[in-house]
Amino acid sequence: MRLRFLLILLISISAYGRQEDVYRYPDGRTKYVLSYDNDSLVTTTYLSSSGDTIYYWNIPSKQIIEFSFLGEYLLGREYDSLKSQRRMALAALKNGAKVANAYLSQTPHAIEWKKMHDQFFVICPVYTYILREGDFTISIASKNGIPNGVFKKYYKDRLVTEGHFNNGNKTGLWHYYPYYFYPYKDITVFDTFGKEYSVIYSFLPAFISILLLLLGFVIAGRSGSYNAFFYSVLGIAIITLLMRLYIPFDRYNVWIRHTVPALWFIFWQAMIAICTIDLFIIKKTNTRPIVNVICLLFGIGFSMYIILFKHLDF
Repeated sequence: MRLRFLLILLISISAYGRQEDVYRYPDGRTKYVLSYDNDSLVTTTYLSSSGDTIYYWNIPSKQIIEFSFLGEYLLGREYDSLKSQRRMALAALKNGAKVANAYLSQTPHAIEWKKMHDQFFVICPVYTYILREGDFTISIASKNGIPNGVFKKYYKDRLVTEGHFNNGNKTGLWHYYPYYFYPYKDITVFDTFGKEYSVIYSFLPAFISILLLLLGFVIAGRSGSYNAFFYSVLGIAIITLLMRLYIPFDRYNVWIRHTVPALWFIFWQAMIAICTIDLFIIKKTNTRPIVNVICLLFGIGFSMYIILFKHLDF
């Protein structure tokens, strides 16, 4: 008997510390749920008129979960795929479930929501922001409202992208896993300009090209065929330049996005190096000096233009 009394007492004490305030739509459906623990607001949930969660703030778990269709972290094709879901969500919002900033002042709990908003960032300067957009779930470690930490993107609960933010900027290595909208496995790295380079589709082809150039140089030296080697490098440099200039950029094609620029850069610099050696160090080819001068000046001039004015974004 005493054990039962103690159990009831413990349950009563525990229940006393927890409290919920529920606000409803005119038809009786739940609209807002404010949860308290010992008179301290700990969670806020906002539901659409159809019952879908629009946002959920949780202080104990240091999480903000929002359901949005803004597409901030989605590729173009991913965003377009959500058109039907976006229409349904907007229709639900127009039926009375406006997002917080719209009709917040007209709700009976406006003061409580603002208190939660202000309180959350004081208690949880470091938190996890989870964004749900249709089949996509995006998790971002944040600090003071800025992405700062691990980023993960899931498609149908499958990890497809993971990387790292530093004060709102992408940094370090990013891993991409093949899925419906991006069928490539890749690892990329970001430089100080925010430019993304692929380890597999940029660095690896560039490294192989350098090895082939060195091998070709050695073979040309032994066989006395520097002319053929020079014009081969010059031809490939011009071809890759034309490809870089006239093939339309495709965000979803890693060969166009990463490999062609990498090959152009390597063979362009090789052309400059060969012309420099031929003009100022040792004459290896029987080409006219004017050819080397033109190639050298055009090569250096174009390279400086890219570095100074395009920040290597070419």
